[in-house]
Amino acid sequence: MKIKNFNQFILEDVGAKYAEKRFNLEPKFSDFDKKYRRMLNSFDQEIAYRDQRGVIIIKNPKTLDNFGPYVRGAIDLKGNLFIEEESKLTHNPLLRILDKIGVIKYLDAWHRKVPTNFLTVQRLRDTNTIKVGESVEATNKNDEHHEVSMPIIRDYLAKAKLKNPEINFVIDKISRVPNVRWLDSLD
Repeated sequence: MKIKNFNQFILEDVGAKYAEKRFNLEPKFSDFDKKYRRMLNSFDQEIAYRDQRGVIIIKNPKTLDNFGPYVRGAIDLKGNLFIEEESKLTHNPLLRILDKIGVIKYLDAWHRKVPTNFLTVQRLRDTNTIKVGESVEATNKNDEHHEVSMPIIRDYLAKAKLKNPEINFVIDKISRVPNVRWLDSLD
């Protein structure tokens, strides 16, 4: 049976979860889940940024259990991990927010440069694994900056691991992320 319009069906329980993942549908009760996640994350966590759109950035989370899939973040020079609570931002507006609150210094064309004062990272699905984001194309062995950037990347991840011991940091670059609607500006 071929289904043309998924919105006509009432999705519940296990079937709903399967359909959401299989067809990239927005969960029916996602607002409840997001509010509950925010409440859980606000306990004993340092909130670095919060705005009226629902963007929340947490500093050095104890675990990623209550964070959304594919959330993006950045590691500063001291190894502090700043990560969004839900997948709302691409790295560019996230970095601009972190610059605005004085955590990092934003750089134009940051994704083409060897990391200097931050490293972008992203959560792998719903796991406790963080991978390198678009921060460096130099994770590719054929890139001319590979030899210079890899020790720097290792240093960022080692410092972040000390401050976030429950999170698994991996040097591998995050691959394609499924269709998710992100906010693309600060406004």
